[in-house]
Amino acid sequence: MTTILDRLDIQGNILLPYGRSSYPLARHFIFHVRDQEEAQKFLSWIQPQITTAQFFPSKRSAQMQIPEDQLRKDTPEALLNIAFTASGLKALGVPNSVLRQFPDAFLDGMWERAEMLNDNRLDWNNAWKDDQHEQTTHLIISLRVAFNSCLKKVCLRRGDSFSKSDYHCQETFKLARSMMIKNLDQESRRLLDQAELHRLVALTGHSSADPESKWLECESLFRSRLQDLAIAGISDDQYLDDLDNQKKRRYVASSAELTDLRYSEYEHFGFFDGIGDPVFDGQYPAAFQAEMAQGQGHLSCGQWRPIAPGEFLLGYPNEAQETTCHPMPYTFSKNGTFMAVRKLEQNVTAFHNALVKQTPLMEHWLDQVECSSSSEQPSAASQFTKALKVLRAKLVGRWDDGTPLVHAPTYESWLSFRVRLLTLAGEARKGGPSAKEAWEQFKTKFTRFTFESDDTKGRRCPFAAHIRRSNPRDSGDPSLRNDSDPSETSQASSLLVNRRRILRRGMTYGSPSELMNENPIDHDSSISADSERGTFFVAICADLARQFEFMQQQWLNYGSDFNLGNDICPIAGALHPSVASDRKSTKVMISSEGPDGSCTLPFVAKPTPQPVVCRGGAYFFVPSLSAIRLLAENRF
Repeated sequence: MTTILDRLDIQGNILLPYGRSSYPLARHFIFHVRDQEEAQKFLSWIQPQITTAQFFPSKRSAQMQIPEDQLRKDTPEALLNIAFTASGLKALGVPNSVLRQFPDAFLDGMWERAEMLNDNRLDWNNAWKDDQHEQTTHLIISLRVAFNSCLKKVCLRRGDSFSKSDYHCQETFKLARSMMIKNLDQESRRLLDQAELHRLVALTGHSSADPESKWLECESLFRSRLQDLAIAGISDDQYLDDLDNQKKRRYVASSAELTDLRYSEYEHFGFFDGIGDPVFDGQYPAAFQAEMAQGQGHLSCGQWRPIAPGEFLLGYPNEAQETTCHPMPYTFSKNGTFMAVRKLEQNVTAFHNALVKQTPLMEHWLDQVECSSSSEQPSAASQFTKALKVLRAKLVGRWDDGTPLVHAPTYESWLSFRVRLLTLAGEARKGGPSAKEAWEQFKTKFTRFTFESDDTKGRRCPFAAHIRRSNPRDSGDPSLRNDSDPSETSQASSLLVNRRRILRRGMTYGSPSELMNENPIDHDSSISADSERGTFFVAICADLARQFEFMQQQWLNYGSDFNLGNDICPIAGALHPSVASDRKSTKVMISSEGPDGSCTLPFVAKPTPQPVVCRGGAYFFVPSLSAIRLLAENRF
């Protein structure tokens, strides 16, 4: 039986993520409480404005036939959510008898456990340093504003056609973005005025470039039609032909231009992000849960089902049929959860330069392992681009557009995959039930795959690849042996992984790097250092130690679970500060299959500078609306 969740009591952005194109601009404020009574008055003021987990009106929600009590009547212009640290709960008057029931990881806080995560506290921005009483983080408030409503107003004014999440001409896009920024400025001023009135101090120092800033601003990256068409590194003539073909087939409007813009799901390294989040019981109506869980739920005997809700929400059974941490009173903890927040700075220049330097070696390796049936010799530029794209994909486990290596292990198979993807997307956009059904079915390939049965030896997706280390899927099934035959590996389960999953709800911050627009073969490796940019990483789970910390420590920072010794994840791993200068333990072994199915000599990627550095973070309790009322009224 499907779990029925009280969406009016659960905060938004937990059950389902806010759309990165619908709500692409956010500001995160962290506050310190000076006066308990005034802070409680502030909670009474803000509580009615907190966004809940109700579904938003949309074609998708209409298709799922969402009951009225779970569906908002309108699409909100602004989204607001709040969470508290352990010291914040204490500052708000939560008695020690209640606080002692919370788990140690939450009570300690990320600042105290930074070394366990291989973080260097010296790298942290001042806003996150809990080394002084007046600087202690007590609560975080996140504000996001809508883009589509602004876009619709601009389109009406200019006489343009309006379509959600689609490309629009630069002028229309920029006008709508300016309107959205003004809306966020207005909401921010209102929030800060109320916080000041109630003696909450907005902590500053979110950026070394602007030490007085009272917030961290995040914005989804916007991309042009040209960037999306050229993502595979094809020639200029090819993507111009692709756009012409799309117009002829009426996949896009006849007025479409390569310079048109839209908000995207990409992150700063140039990879499509936000794929493969776990699906748990109660997230969707019963009729849709089985479909959504494919590749994203609990795998057993070749069948997928939603994960138990207690892995992500307090007060519900988890995968062990236990109720994860429920401090009393019960109404204070139920429908709440925990949140790990990390400001992760991405060194795009160093990452890109390191890969460019290794690309000629990758070219040579590909020549040795691949047998091309084509007599036409590709240009040096296309060979270089191909090798760079392959190297990038092998480090992550997906191609730039999110296509998994398990389904498209070679550059040529990726190009074929993209042709099929774009064709089905275009036909679905034109309409017709069969076309839309084919498109929906094909999209499941982005999430529906396994490692034990589809890629046991890691010849498609390397064992060191980021997606294999952050979500091993059916790897590590204790029922399997080293000599298990295919009939056994095809029945592998995700038993161990299910208890380590997290919900990711992050956003990018900082301006996009110009490197993502450059031709790699003309790239100047002496390019100047990056400005500040990265990902505001948010992990939601019911047990910070068992889920988030385990994943960071055991899977990303150490490689023993993947027979990789001390090799860290090439994307999100971190060496301990005491050995951070030793880059020898950051190699990546890349294998492949020869034409006869045999394993070829591996390519060993050279050590690269740590591409991601933590600049701060904290552990938060995300309470239900009922719990916020208890905090505001001090009823314990």
